[in-house]
Amino acid sequence: MRDFHKLGNVTIADGAAVSDAIAVPEGYSVTMVGVPTSWSAADMGFQFAQAGDATFADLFTGVGTTVSRFRMTGIPTASASLVLVPGVLDIGLGLSVKVTSINTADNTDQNQTGAITLDIWIARVN
Repeated sequence: MRDFHKLGNVTIADGAAVSDAIAVPEGYSVTMVGVPTSWSAADMGFQFAQAGDATFADLFTGVGTTVSRFRMTGIPTASASLVLVPGVLDIGLGLSVKVTSINTADNTDQNQTGAITLDIWIARVN
């Protein structure tokens, strides 16, 4: 990783499951998300849009009939930074990103109970 730094933050509103968007500069990738103690137990996922586009789509993983929303499991409920799986968001295309809160049991949105502010960290793609 080069030029690792905090880009800013996004907020998931009280009673919502999707954050506002943050623009990731071209040549950078999301490398870490700072998770506050107030995070309600849920998995974390991501939505993306082309820079300047208002249409966001979930990030999916798998093939064939096993395709599901990409989820990071084991999200801490105590204040911690969560390091992403290497390469998952290592695209550097200049996309806008939203963080999603996902129910661990059924892959649906999991609303947060209180506004959640998440710090977004990026690094230059090598």
